[in-house]
Amino acid sequence: MAGTIAVRPYDDRIVSLKGRYNLEETCEIIKCYVDPSMRQKGVGTALLTELLHFCSRHHYHTLYLHTQLFLEGGLSFWKKHGFEVTAEEKDEWETIHMEGKLTAVSRMLEDTKMNTAEK
Repeated sequence: MAGTIAVRPYDDRIVSLKGRYNLEETCEIIKCYVDPSMRQKGVGTALLTELLHFCSRHHYHTLYLHTQLFLEGGLSFWKKHGFEVTAEEKDEWETIHMEGKLTAVSRMLEDTKMNTAEK
């Protein structure tokens, strides 16, 4: 297996973000992982592309996720694809909360694909 990604409806479970999101239009990206030997080969981008198609079909407009600073490449991957940091926890896990708007992330992904194709 090269990688995995999953999404579920966001359920307002993050205490520091309570009430921030419209729960009918927000999903949470979970369990995103790419095997280290397959990183930097487009696997993560392909997984995100499929996830965005799913989110569009299910009428999600906002995508929430969290990552940790110790997860190699995670923060930079999400920022590269249009996600923005909304909160940082000063906890033992160094949790970074992020969100992206479906339209903005989709646009950023298309730009990334076009730039890659030009190289």
